[in-house]
Parts: sequence; C-alpha cells; structure tokens
Amino acid sequence: MQNPGALREAIVRLGDDKSLRKELGRQARVRAEERFDENKVVEIVMDTYRRLARQRGLAWFPSGDDVTFRQATVDDVPALARMHSTAIDSGFLPTLGPGFMRRLYNALVSDPEAVVLVADDGNAAVGFVAGVPDTGAFYKRFIRKHGVRSGLAALPRLVRPSVLKGAWETLRYEGVEGDARAELLSMAVQPLYRGRGLGYRLGVRFLDQMHGPVKVVVGADNQVAIGAYRKMGFVDFGDIEVHAGEHSKVLVWRP
Repeated sequence: MQNPGALREAIVRLGDDKSLRKELGRQARVRAEERFDENKVVEIVMDTYRRLARQRGLAWFPSGDDVTFRQATVDDVPALARMHSTAIDSGFLPTLGPGFMRRLYNALVSDPEAVVLVADDGNAAVGFVAGVPDTGAFYKRFIRKHGVRSGLAALPRLVRPSVLKGAWETLRYEGVEGDARAELLSMAVQPLYRGRGLGYRLGVRFLDQMHGPVKVVVGADNQVAIGAYRKMGFVDFGDIEVHAGEHSKVLVWRP
C-alpha cells in the first residue's frame, strides 16, 4: 500500500459522512445494473451463442422478432401458470402450488372481462401479459365460480398458517384508492426471449386494449420491472402492502 494515510482519511470521511455513503451506494447500484442487469447479461450471452451458431451453421436462436401476438386460449393455461411460477417466483401466488396457478389462469383466460395476451413463437407461448378492468370484481367472480376447486387445489399448501393468511390477504385485495380500477396483474417472458423488448411490446398491446387508467403493483425492490413499466409510460403513484411487511410500489398508466 503506497499511501496508508490517505486510505485512513478516506475511510474516516466515509464513516462520518452519511450522505457520501448514500451517494456512493447509489452510484454502485447504477453501475451494477448497467453492467450486470439480468436482461443485459442474458442478451449478451444469447447474442454470442447466436453469432457462433450462425458461423458454424449449427443452430438457430430466437431473436424476439419471430413471434406473433394473440389472445390467450385455455390451451395456453399450463404454459402461463408455469411461466408465472418461474419468472415471478418472488410473489405469493406460486406458493399455493401449480394446481392453483392453473385454476387461476384458467379463470383469467375464460373471464369475459379479462385481457390475456400471449407472444407465440409458432410452437408455444413464450411470453404473456394478463390484467382486468376491475381487480376486486374479478376476484369476486373467481371465488364464486372457481373458489371450491381452487381451494382444493391449494389445500396441501393452505395447512400452513402463513400461506392461509397470504391467500386471504390476496383475495381481499381490491386494488388501490384512486381512479385506476383496471390493473395489469402479471407479465412474464421466457428466459431465451428476455432483453429483446418482448415484454415491452406485450405491455403496449395490453394497454391498447384497456380503457382508462391502468395500475400495476410491483415489489419495491424489483427495480428491473419498475424500470420496464416506466418505459411503457407508467408513473409512480404510491406504496402499498398487499401482504403485511412486504412493501410494493404502485404505478399508474393513463391514456
């Protein structure tokens, strides 16, 4: 070490200056997101594989430009439930099990008021977005039409008090105060297609089909998703706790 005195002074200054620590932390986070964001890392890796495959004539990797967008059908339900459980695994709903998730997406796809769009690569759904014009009204219909079978599907998980409490909080959730009754409930893209704008295109198409303001609730620490929604035109509205102790941000889009 060439200058231990300077190092000591820097450490002392950092320890005494709270605002400096906060600013350095912010800059470090920005740097990490710029260089190591999951979507960007996947994009770099896939670009490398795609370039090498083309050079050797061995394989084809999806670019994200070869998909079509359509309304979801009941045949898509298993894929949508699986994508939600793997891509949004930090949420509560996947803890209720795959059977419950299939029931939920079957209800969404068959609901006359819900909007569920998929991106299809010609073989299967590789991305989707789902939402409803009124969250509280949808959950009431869900309980009335699918409550018994969904409860039976989730029963093995519901024996745990924490899961039962979370399920009750979810079903009681009727949205956020304000004029945005419509809500984007979930959106996910398969790993091979991430980082290529597919989620953005799904989101824009979803918003085109909604009338009036639309809200979305995102985990407060999920900066990647928050950034993606802001890119679509959502703006910060406030904070909420759907589940006690779990902080989320509410963003609203207005036409």
